[in-house]
Parts: sequence; structure tokens; C-alpha cells
Amino acid sequence: MPASVDSSADQLFELGLFRFKLSSSDPEELHLLQQAFQPILQAPSVSYDQIINTDDCRGLIPPVHPIEAVIARAFRFHDGSLYVEGCVFVTPQNKRILLMGLSQAGKTTLTTAAAIVLKWKIVTEDIVFVDSRTHEVIPFVRPLSLRPGASQLILEAGATLPPLKENRWLIDHELFSNQPVTAKFDYCVLLERDETNLTDFSNVPNTKLLRMILPMSNALHIDDGPNLLNQCLGQSQCFIMRNGNVKDRLNFLSQIADSNELTVSHLVPDF
Repeated sequence: MPASVDSSADQLFELGLFRFKLSSSDPEELHLLQQAFQPILQAPSVSYDQIINTDDCRGLIPPVHPIEAVIARAFRFHDGSLYVEGCVFVTPQNKRILLMGLSQAGKTTLTTAAAIVLKWKIVTEDIVFVDSRTHEVIPFVRPLSLRPGASQLILEAGATLPPLKENRWLIDHELFSNQPVTAKFDYCVLLERDETNLTDFSNVPNTKLLRMILPMSNALHIDDGPNLLNQCLGQSQCFIMRNGNVKDRLNFLSQIADSNELTVSHLVPDF
């Protein structure tokens, strides 16, 4: 076994409830992975679920980046939990915000901008897992994967990004909170994009938002899933942000979090 693998043999990492060790025959790849994931303090009683050898990723079709492979293993570990495609923030005022949307709706770009500009802490990004036993959001501290062009959009919104690894991965654990939060949100926001490109930011009834987000969750496929998802929305203020650029969306989120009187007339994007 290569010395580079031995050097990480005693290091444990975690993603959500998943604890693992890392292995790679490529020293540079192993170093990147060790930066990418959060190590945990070991004790004699600490166990791990899996050793992940990223050499297994090589030659896969389509190609899978080692960081993606580790994240995918962690996601599969949480299959029994309720999930929805989205992100959870905690604001400096301890308000909990659930941001949802399908792929390419702009979640990661907006999440990154909000974390840097508004100083909101990310609890989890891309997939929100809710522990059905505790009704808490499971924190996932991991790299953010930015699409080509996202950095410029974030810059235009007023955020300065640190250097990306491999022009894609934003590795900054300080942007995250590693503490679970109760899965009852102050505000729930659905991101949408359509071909009209017309910007429409508005509030909606909780029941309507629940129907809209069911297809982007597994609630219909787990025991009591719809009821658990409904409890997450609870008494939340619910909004849809359709289209709009990152700066407009960021301004709207800021208004939501700072406003005491949440009405559409008070919450308008700055065009």
C-alpha cells in the first residue's frame, strides 16, 4: 500500500451522519480530499462506516470526480431520511431559511453569494436531509461545486470568492454551520427559472408551496413523508422567486430576513 494512503489511515471525516476514511494512490488527490472534507476528533469509541478508495472512480463513464464520489456515498447513507432538493441557512439573527429548487435553478450560486455577502451560515446545500427521529436538519459541511460562469454572477452580486480548486470547488468550511437545526423554518423560498425570463418574486400559501416541492423530494416514498414535509413548512412564510439575477435574488432574501412585516408590497426586487 502506498505511503500516501498510510498517512491518512488514522484520519476520520464526516458528512452528515456518515463517517469515513479516505484512500487514494495519488498523493495530490488525497491532499485535496483531506482539505475538502471535515475531519472529526477521534476517540477510542469513535467508529467509521466505510473506507472510500477514490481510485475506484477512475475509468468510470461518465467520469466522476473523487469529491463527487465521496458526496454520493454520503447521500446514499442517508437514503432513509426525508430529503428535498435545496439548502438551509441560519442567519445571524438565528432565523432558519429553506431555499429549494430543481437542478440549474441557481441554488448553489445564490447559496454561495448569501453566505459571503449576507454572512448567513450554510447548514446543508444541494440536498436537505431531515432526520425523522429528531426532526432536525442534518448538517453537511462540504465543498460547493460552482458551474462555469457562476463566479462572475457572484462577483456581480457583490461577493468576492476565494480561489477555487480546479476552477470548480469552493472549499471553505467557515461558510457552514456544523450544528443541526430544527426542521421548522421561518421562511421557505422556491427558486424557479422559465423561458419567459420575467422576474416575479411573490409570497404564496404554504399548501401551494408544499404541492410544488413534492416532486423534488422523496416524501411520497417514505413512511409519513408528506406529513413530515408539511411540518417543516409549518407556519413558515413561503415565497417563490421566479427568474431574476443573483443580485436581485440576494436583495430579496435580505429583505425577507430583515422584515417584520412580510407582505408583497414591502418586498420588491431592486430593478
